[in-house]
Amino acid sequence: MSRVLLHPIKLLVAALLIAIAIVACEHKTPASRQAVIEKIEKDTMLPAAVKLSPVAADKDDDFVTPSLQEIVDTFKAMYNNHIMIDTSFFRGKDQFHVVYEYRCLRDSGVVVPEKFVSMYGMQQFVTHHFKSDIAVYKNGKTIAATDIYNDMFNIDEERRACAVLFTPQITFNLDHVLISHSLSIPLTDIGEQVLVRVYYNGNVSAEPSYD
Repeated sequence: MSRVLLHPIKLLVAALLIAIAIVACEHKTPASRQAVIEKIEKDTMLPAAVKLSPVAADKDDDFVTPSLQEIVDTFKAMYNNHIMIDTSFFRGKDQFHVVYEYRCLRDSGVVVPEKFVSMYGMQQFVTHHFKSDIAVYKNGKTIAATDIYNDMFNIDEERRACAVLFTPQITFNLDHVLISHSLSIPLTDIGEQVLVRVYYNGNVSAEPSYD
């Protein structure tokens, strides 16, 4: 039995990041704008049919730029995002059961400093952590249970303090479950992909790691 609710979340996050890319590109050269767009497209792993291109507002082809308040409101709408995966499968004679959850903690525990949000007229932006956790059971016994959080990853202190986990992706491989996120600073296009592997023998690894 499996219950997966990924696609609406990906589309909402993609819409937010596209909007941020549009605003960030206002003062860049065409080459720089294209580089930002290509980075956002890669990080969000949009379907091939989705293209990041200017949207015509009317037949005069006027370019539509979302307001800064619209970008903030779109981000805050993500607080309601909730993903649950509860699935079972066999590897040889062994039965595995995986339970995964992603949600907003609503803890007001993230403070994005002014240098990242001054364009919004803010001195800072207070928001919430997003959390992933996963448990893996083998033949009815728990073999791994872990929370996924910023401190697992070897990143700089500033990003660890104000970045949050976005765009979760989960893949079931032959010997492990792979969970990827974009660890990004809210309201910006600053971030990187981080990975957690939960192996069916109970081992857990994170990338970028401290090893």
